[in-house]
Amino acid sequence: MDFEMVMLRTIHIVVGAFWAGTAIFFAFIMTPQLQKLGPPIMDPVMGALAPVMAKVMLTTRATCQGHSLGAAACPPTICGCGEGPRPGAGSSAHAA
Repeated sequence: MDFEMVMLRTIHIVVGAFWAGTAIFFAFIMTPQLQKLGPPIMDPVMGALAPVMAKVMLTTRATCQGHSLGAAACPPTICGCGEGPRPGAGSSAHAA
């Protein structure tokens, strides 16, 4: 396996683990605790997080869709399908 593919897969796994951990933290720890503290605490915290999270989510979405929308062709080394981009479809539309 090429060094580049090892690095890409390693980055993919690390970022995926970070994303999953963040989702679990927000769903099962932060949100319930903020709800217990009530609106006087929850509203300012969520208001401060919303603009940052919106930027992160939009950047993540653009990065994920860039593979299928921005590529001239889908190289076999990326997902193995050998197909070109599918307008309007995200990366999950490609066969792995």
